[in-house]
Amino acid sequence: MPKYFSIPSSLHIIQHAPLIWLAWTLLVAVKQLIRFFPAPDAPLNGDARWVYLPNARLLMDDPWGFLTKDPSSLHVAPLGYIWPALWGADVATIQLVNCVLFLACIVLMWRSATRLGGMWAGIVSTALLAYYPEFRRYIPQVLTESIFLFGLMLWITSSIEYITGNHRRFFWLFWGGTGLTITLLARPVLQFFAVCALILVTAACWCLRKTTHQTISIQSVRDVINKHLCVALLAALLLPGTIVLKNGVCFGFWGISTGAGTGLYYGVSPFKMGLEPVFSGFSYDAGHTPRAVAPETLGNPLKQLSDSINRRVAINIIENTSLSDNLKFFAFKLKSWLLYSTPELRITPKLRTLRTFEWIVISAAAFLLCGRALRKIRSGTSSQWIATCGQTPRTLVVFALLLTGALSMALQLTPVLYNGRYNLFFMEPWLILLAGQSVAILLSRSEKSLGGGDDKFTWQWFISRIGLAAALIALPLALTKYSLENENWAMDPYRPGPTEVILDSKSMGAARAQRGSNTDGLRWRIEETPFQLHIPLHPSDVPALSPDHTLDAIWRFRFAIEPPDEPLTQDGDCRKATLSLSNAYTLQEWYRPDAALQLKANGVPQTYAISGNAELRPAGPGELTLTFHCPKGTYVIWESAELLRSTLAEAAYQYIHHGRAINSYRLNEPQ
Repeated sequence: MPKYFSIPSSLHIIQHAPLIWLAWTLLVAVKQLIRFFPAPDAPLNGDARWVYLPNARLLMDDPWGFLTKDPSSLHVAPLGYIWPALWGADVATIQLVNCVLFLACIVLMWRSATRLGGMWAGIVSTALLAYYPEFRRYIPQVLTESIFLFGLMLWITSSIEYITGNHRRFFWLFWGGTGLTITLLARPVLQFFAVCALILVTAACWCLRKTTHQTISIQSVRDVINKHLCVALLAALLLPGTIVLKNGVCFGFWGISTGAGTGLYYGVSPFKMGLEPVFSGFSYDAGHTPRAVAPETLGNPLKQLSDSINRRVAINIIENTSLSDNLKFFAFKLKSWLLYSTPELRITPKLRTLRTFEWIVISAAAFLLCGRALRKIRSGTSSQWIATCGQTPRTLVVFALLLTGALSMALQLTPVLYNGRYNLFFMEPWLILLAGQSVAILLSRSEKSLGGGDDKFTWQWFISRIGLAAALIALPLALTKYSLENENWAMDPYRPGPTEVILDSKSMGAARAQRGSNTDGLRWRIEETPFQLHIPLHPSDVPALSPDHTLDAIWRFRFAIEPPDEPLTQDGDCRKATLSLSNAYTLQEWYRPDAALQLKANGVPQTYAISGNAELRPAGPGELTLTFHCPKGTYVIWESAELLRSTLAEAAYQYIHHGRAINSYRLNEPQ
């Protein structure tokens, strides 16, 4: 037998399997980054071109003057310009260093996951991080997400080492504090977490100091929650706090950076549904509204005054929206943060599949832990139940903390602009690590299967885990497929924000049908699929329809779909009606939303709303066509249509200058 087939050699390979896997994962990540590394002449993203690099050059030219006299230093968190300045504002160097940081994040993810669940946890977590479809696209860019991810992983890894280990505690406290500081200076989404953690830890230290009980459990808690942890958290907040103080003294702005008001403005937009405006076919108007209110802002949404205006407008919209509508709206937003948005489901379905997998394994692990705990409690051996899941009390505490962190992050982000990049970098690190630990818990062997004397239970455990693996692969795929077929979203036609009519029935001719018979006035019976309804448009004021005059327009329609008592054919799908214009403006954005109405075929008149921008914006006289794919025998009862212009900027002016509340509702039907 050749030497390389010897048993000692095989054992040597098995012993080094973790390192082999880590090396392989890093190699895969390098190949992915090389594939997506921008060409030298590739256009820069808007943030890098207009904010990060110009500010970095200003910092290099006059550091003190820029930080204390130039309001541009407020427009992004400090590492947005300090990090590029460290590399001479050279685009290629920044992109390369960001790639190196991502590779370091994979190593940190491996370390964290293996500490929590062993090799299987490390394999799952690093595989998710390296293979996730969107990381490779954003990492080799001049953005702050890479440095944020590195700081977050450094903080999480150090925290896990501090909580689960008993050695080098000051070492891990130092690096944990450093990682937290980096995240706060790159993307300050953890600022409230850090302040709350400091308050809670300080209170816990005071309570532990007052207690007179000296048990092993209390001593174990004291090993983690102590004055050294308080000092580390305080030190992590020191530099961000200094930035806040500098901004307050020099500019009268008591925060790390502007942008929160603009994020809230987009996040509560009624007609954009709080998502990226491009997803619904609307424009980015966070500069348009402040310019209408205060022309000195010059339409820059990052200016301090613009941010303040956008924040006040957003809060007023929330205050003047009913509780039920707010709950419904923010529930939709929360779902997007937890599962990715509906538009992304169609753009990149793999994102929904992977996120569904993560939540399934996390939920399954939590149920398994609870089930085994209950059995142990009933049997009177509750003190030993955690060990049966391959976990220790401290690693289970980390599991609970990570889950709390992920859910808290989603809740914190719910009111602000939903952005796929934010979801990826702010949510995934927690969930990827949780998924790895959860898989390790699910693969842990029960006491019966660990008892070597009974092969029956061993085989039962082995077969059950094969079935579990198959289910974990099949279920997310099936749920994603179901969502693709059935999940829809649409704006509330009765809450489009402040609007005015720019095209009504007076500017429309008589509707005519194709492949349908008129039975009574505006009632048509579908004789053949697809059925089309044509509405001539004769706008009296064509310039008012142009994007220069009307930034955002909204179509509203009212009609009923009455299904036949018994479908005369099995062909047809009455879930959607597509829209088209014979004379329209062209699409300027990278994404084209589905120009379709989600129908309710119940015979009751319904009001629908959809974007009236780009290919659905009339450029002059023409014809609007609605195409239905309903089965033969279906009735379409037409009522009316109208095109609205968003007047949010004007409403914001009235609110800021005259105190008139912003009314987001339009309760009357299209006329």
